[in-house]
Amino acid sequence: MSPIGEVTGRGFVITGGGGGVGSAVAAELCRLGAGVVVCGRTHGTLDATAAAVTAELGPGHAFAVECDCRDPASVETMADTSWELLGRVDGLINNASGLFPARAEAISRTASRR
Repeated sequence: MSPIGEVTGRGFVITGGGGGVGSAVAAELCRLGAGVVVCGRTHGTLDATAAAVTAELGPGHAFAVECDCRDPASVETMADTSWELLGRVDGLINNASGLFPARAEAISRTASRR
């Protein structure tokens, strides 16, 4: 059993999964037997993460799904796709960072889009 509990056969979605912490968490969860969907706004980095996991562990462990977490329709599509790819979603690692500096009172779904 891993320090975070048994993850074999479970499915996880990782926002901001294309690089840094998200990519590292995705790889480790896959090594522990989970399946992951890495999602974010930049498809190239997501593909690179999924390809690195596939190169190490073989196909069927990591999947890249483009998603803008600021857009509810994009999130819905990502959620549906994640269920299709993984067969289940047991956890979410909310690692996305918007890098859109703004005062908290100015943030809304429409104000955060550029």
